[in-house]
Amino acid sequence: MLSKFLSSGLGKIFTGHISVQITSILQTILITRILGPQGKGDFTLIIIYPTIIAGFSLLGLYTGIVKISAKKNLYEKYNIEKTVLTATFITGFLGTVISIVICPIILKDTNSNIIFLAQLFSLFIFANNIGRGFIAIDHGQKNYIRYSITRAILNPIFLLFVTILFISDKINLTNIIFFLLISNCIVSIIRIWLGISRYKKNTPKFPIPSLFKYSIKFSFSDFAEPIYIYYDKVIVALVLSTYDLGIYTTAYTAAAMVSILSTVYATKIFSDIASGGGIEQTIYSIRQNIILTFLSALIIICILPITIPMVFGEDFTPAVLPASILLITCCLQGQSMIIERSILAKGYPFIGIFAKIIAMISFALLSFIFYYLNHINIYTIVLISIITQFIYLLYMTYQMRKIFRTNLSIIPSWKDVKKLFLIVLH
Repeated sequence: MLSKFLSSGLGKIFTGHISVQITSILQTILITRILGPQGKGDFTLIIIYPTIIAGFSLLGLYTGIVKISAKKNLYEKYNIEKTVLTATFITGFLGTVISIVICPIILKDTNSNIIFLAQLFSLFIFANNIGRGFIAIDHGQKNYIRYSITRAILNPIFLLFVTILFISDKINLTNIIFFLLISNCIVSIIRIWLGISRYKKNTPKFPIPSLFKYSIKFSFSDFAEPIYIYYDKVIVALVLSTYDLGIYTTAYTAAAMVSILSTVYATKIFSDIASGGGIEQTIYSIRQNIILTFLSALIIICILPITIPMVFGEDFTPAVLPASILLITCCLQGQSMIIERSILAKGYPFIGIFAKIIAMISFALLSFIFYYLNHINIYTIVLISIITQFIYLLYMTYQMRKIFRTNLSIIPSWKDVKKLFLIVLH
């Protein structure tokens, strides 16, 4: 049963995500223990804005490339790899320039070193756009082995650099940011090299203006994704201190372990629906995911009081309770992500965008209300995140029922629990 699962599309994605998570956790542990809460907050502040700008600068190309690559006739007729390299080169260059110009304006109230490092890290946008463009091809082609490998290799490469810095006693914030940039560049080079055989084919490029025209409708959805990932961190940085930001991001990292399976299911379902799949399997996958996520959350909440101080250091003991509460946020977010990706694959990008905007505005509004009432702290932020994620999930569930014209419930029954149990046994 295990070998059958691992050889399936879902199993290959799961293996890749587990690899990403393990190496990500290891490097996070090392960086967090060295930098401490304040340094961890500074690190987060440096990478937030270039990452958000990177999402916008792709102009929807990731989703557009996935959907075009999923169509066999188009992939065989055109040299998609050459097209992607040209298109992402353009967007990567423009995004890098915009980030270098904007970061000093946004971060004007911080120290000059943080501004410099944010501008330095802005160069990652160029590498990121090219790398994500090629990963999108594998996603659309359901080449899950290469998709998983090329997503997973960034963290091991960066972890290697961080380990070398640690051993040589040269680990500091500047060197960490520099080698994170170098790691992203290496991944892009590897990904281009993996597609070299396709470059040599004499098939014509897919018209680049047509690619941008087709992809632009997905730009707000792709842009919303990094904003949605980081918007709460931005608000924490605004209403609390960078120390609190360090505690919050560590708590969120610990809690986010519960959403690994949700990411796996979302990736697989997106490919299935983009290539013509139906909603029934999506509903069943959501039910499975709810059961497994709930069981995972029960395990994680029991070990957090031990693992956070032991893994990240005693300075991060204040992150235990926020992490425990954030498990609820991450569980809700995972289910919403699966539904949002299924709707996006069906060709409705603005529904997810609208839902995310509602969630982000609600989060910001409640945060600033409590800030001006002088009742803001990390626990207030955590509770607000639960409220906004619940609103997001309700809206996406309603839209899924409407778009797919289904009355199937996403709430698992005892029959679903029994079926999952039998699958595990066999």
